[in-house]
Amino acid sequence: MIHQIQPHALVVFKTGANGNEDFITGEREMGSLAPVFKSVGLPKKVQDAADFSWESNNEKPAELNIPIQALGWAYHTSSRQRQKSAEEVMELLRYCADMNANLLLNIGPRPDGTILEENIQTLEKVGRQLEKDGFPKLNTKSYMDFRMKARQTVQTEKENQTAN
Repeated sequence: MIHQIQPHALVVFKTGANGNEDFITGEREMGSLAPVFKSVGLPKKVQDAADFSWESNNEKPAELNIPIQALGWAYHTSSRQRQKSAEEVMELLRYCADMNANLLLNIGPRPDGTILEENIQTLEKVGRQLEKDGFPKLNTKSYMDFRMKARQTVQTEKENQTAN
């Protein structure tokens, strides 16, 4: 129905809701959402639907959405919060290239809109590395091997836990 109303609209829901999405987006991982749904006790038919959607969509264009911070998608003052290093970001770029996917790296700004100096330094270092070596080469031949090995995992540390 969406494409009937707006033929150029892109339809997406993570790795799929019904199998007819235009592209797939994994959050932190690529793969069926069934393991995540199982971990929170959703019914088997919901898990099966997630597997069906993944099977229907897994060859479509892809992007992986990952925050630069360890806890959630937004800025946190928690002492448990950790920012990804330049080496970790470069590894994410290689991982995405292996899966022939884009990387959407989320940077959570402070409440006043400024970016942590640590994130700025990381991104500058990644930029210098990319200028020197170029982007990792996209795997356009065997990328499905990487996608089919990917598994969604359950995040054990929640962002709304207490800071201690």
